[in-house]
Amino acid sequence: MDIRMNIKMNSNMYGNVDSNVDGENNRWLRKFLLALADVIFILLAGIVLVTYLPGVIGFKSYRVLSASMEPKYHVGSLVYVKQVDMDSINTGDVITFHISESNLVTHRVVEKDSIRKGFITKGDANEVNDGGLVTYDSVVGKVMFDIPLLGYVSSFMSSLYGKCLVIGVLIVMMALEILYNRMEKMNCKNVLQYRKGNMV
Repeated sequence: MDIRMNIKMNSNMYGNVDSNVDGENNRWLRKFLLALADVIFILLAGIVLVTYLPGVIGFKSYRVLSASMEPKYHVGSLVYVKQVDMDSINTGDVITFHISESNLVTHRVVEKDSIRKGFITKGDANEVNDGGLVTYDSVVGKVMFDIPLLGYVSSFMSSLYGKCLVIGVLIVMMALEILYNRMEKMNCKNVLQYRKGNMV
């Protein structure tokens, strides 16, 4: 009788230690998976917000392709342009305008010609003014702000690889969620089995 009781007590004691270790490991792994999913979601949501939200509230975004406006706007920056009344654009403002149907330029206004309804512009890094008058009807809008380096991210997100990456990230997040839920169920099952074993 005493031998059986000792065996049962030892079995319960070691089983308790093993269960505690497994439970602790599972708990930390679940926390890690949950934190990883949160980080991925925040990064993805942040990129989507800063890339696409301005367009919803009336801004257009353009990637800086040349160094003509450095040091104000660096290559790879994303400039946000808003359509404004031409009377509100003054010397010193930076505007984005068409030089052809498919080509845009973002330069600073150095002179305003209200009579001819246009602007003389110049890149900050250029030594001479741009050639010709930038007419009002060719102006897209006034640059309101920029975010450095985001142009690279925006360009990548718009590419096929970027779209595939977004889909892949969403799949990974779903997989992490499924794995987390399964681990929660397994943990609950182990706890119930452990309690049931102690009651015997």
